[in-house]
Amino acid sequence: MGLSIGVFGNIGKIGDEMVCLPAYYVLKCLYPNSHLTLISNSNNAKNLFTNLEFIDDIISFDTYKDSRGGYNREFDILLVINHNSINTLKIAKTILAKRRIATFSQTLMLKNGIFFVSKIERFINPYWRQSHMEIQRYINLVREIDHKIFDKNYHFIDFNQIRLKTSKIHKDYIDKVLQNIKYKKYDKIIGICPFSQTSMRKDMNFNLNEWLKIVNILSNKFQNYLFLILSYPKANNFDCQKNNVFVFKNNNDLLNLVEITSRLDLLLSSDTGNVHIADNLKIPTLEIISKKTYNQWRGGWYGGYCKAIPLPYKWNKNKYKDKYLDKFISEAILILNKL
Repeated sequence: MGLSIGVFGNIGKIGDEMVCLPAYYVLKCLYPNSHLTLISNSNNAKNLFTNLEFIDDIISFDTYKDSRGGYNREFDILLVINHNSINTLKIAKTILAKRRIATFSQTLMLKNGIFFVSKIERFINPYWRQSHMEIQRYINLVREIDHKIFDKNYHFIDFNQIRLKTSKIHKDYIDKVLQNIKYKKYDKIIGICPFSQTSMRKDMNFNLNEWLKIVNILSNKFQNYLFLILSYPKANNFDCQKNNVFVFKNNNDLLNLVEITSRLDLLLSSDTGNVHIADNLKIPTLEIISKKTYNQWRGGWYGGYCKAIPLPYKWNKNKYKDKYLDKFISEAILILNKL
């Protein structure tokens, strides 16, 4: 019988789920007879990963409890994702597992003076050697199960096999969307994603008027290209009525977003989950991202083309703020000319 492996503690946003995906695949490659269970209270993981064979179960934390408040199964290994949360670590200690593994948290050490956490094995991740720190940290979390097995077999893993999969329902839905806007009369399809709650909150995104400027400049210059603004129900209304510009407002099914992203020739985006979906599908991407998190969250891990323009701290508070918008537009034009 293979190992029973649980993963717990992901906060459930699209980007957070996507950067864990390579680690899930590594788990199944190294331990093919294992049973992999994701425990999450977000619907995003279940929606995005429902068609991936290497993930056996995706369940909510609430349904994992039995009627007495205990838990329905014991894991051989429990990997704890959110290592910076005291509450997550406390809950993880209540989940039945022979081993619980998490990354050592510098945040907890500096802010709370916490060095040791009982019942949880912790390791120091070499962030200083990593170009895509979030993805590589989760892969190193898998390595802590057994270094010898990992080091012997990791380099044989083919990450081309972990593409997100949609269904006929999603393909038909996007076919209809594209046919309605007569996409075949255009040479290329360019996606634009201006919406990002995290980067907007941290002032690491262009405002909507600036994105509108980007759309207008590019759509005027490349009138033979179709520009799709990728939106969703909770996003601000983004109105841009032009012949070669269309706003795709998705419903709550993320696999529609995956399917339409797979049809793009280029994605222009803020730092958000869409970048990681495009990265997984190897769709060329130009993104803006905080300089502080450049090595942590940027795309390009799967080997496709991803150009990331880093924004320094308080970039939009100085007299040179317009240069970052101009640079993004210039880079976009260079890429579009080469498509």
